[in-house]
Amino acid sequence: MLFKTNIDLPQYPWNISYRSKLFFGGSCFAEEIGQKFQKAKFNCLINPLGIQFNPVSLSRALEYVFGSVTLKAQQLELRDNRWHHFDFHGSFSGSKPQQTLTSLQKQIKLTKAFLQETDIAFITLGTAQVHRYKLTGQIVANNHKFPAHLFEGDMLGLKEITGALNGLINGLKMLNPGIQIVLTVSPVRYLSNGMHQNQLSKATLLMAVDALRHLENVSYFPAYEIFMDDLRDYRFYGDDLVHPAKSGVDYVWELITLATLDHESTGLLAQVQKLSQSFTHRPIYPDSPEYIAFLNKLKADMEIISSGGFGIDFSYEIGELTKRMIPGEL
Repeated sequence: MLFKTNIDLPQYPWNISYRSKLFFGGSCFAEEIGQKFQKAKFNCLINPLGIQFNPVSLSRALEYVFGSVTLKAQQLELRDNRWHHFDFHGSFSGSKPQQTLTSLQKQIKLTKAFLQETDIAFITLGTAQVHRYKLTGQIVANNHKFPAHLFEGDMLGLKEITGALNGLINGLKMLNPGIQIVLTVSPVRYLSNGMHQNQLSKATLLMAVDALRHLENVSYFPAYEIFMDDLRDYRFYGDDLVHPAKSGVDYVWELITLATLDHESTGLLAQVQKLSQSFTHRPIYPDSPEYIAFLNKLKADMEIISSGGFGIDFSYEIGELTKRMIPGEL
């Protein structure tokens, strides 16, 4: 008897290795998957301009990186003695306009430099539901807790989404002609406007992705389908029944690595995970000769893999292990 539907994993004309540079942009699910890669010692940049839930806001944020849109002081709005930008996360807001602009300019420059060398960019779409600032009609990425009456809800249409994504894809390719772009749809449920609106939103995103995934250097990973048809159980969601639970994220990440990692990196990943697990070990007797020998062996193994030319960096852990060998440092 069959008790689940298996999702056929895509086959890609490229692979991820530990030498790859990976970019993750979009919804909070992009952060979840990106952090899994980052914890496994892959070279990643994750939502450097903040979480962007909808494709128009994500495309708009990257337009500043591409240089097709320029930051201006007139774009900032004042609330609670802080200057905010509706296209970006509140962590960039400042007490003075120039402080906010400088913070954003620094991060935009960093993002551009990384994207110019990125091998694979994972773009995760969260929702087609948006809020517009009534004064300008602008779709906001973050309302920064401005009064709700200043905004009105809207649902992006297929044409708007494909237009935004086309601009995003073309901008990435102009910045970095060799970049591979993987589109995904987040399994996070956006229920503020009800179940039906969430389903319409996801369906529109899926249609947009399907229209674009055949473009050169563009592909798709079925994260949404894995949750809906493979896992298909609320136990893979958190207590809020909206955000995926750790077990669900782990499962999707395992399938992504299965579909994308080259043979060498698959073996290295197992070693990295084993070393990382050993690093978290805390002994009962930290001054014992056995534990000191364990630390020395672990440090030596990390130094070997860090110096192997794979792009794996255990420098932080090696420094911490050195401290643990000094009495009183634990």
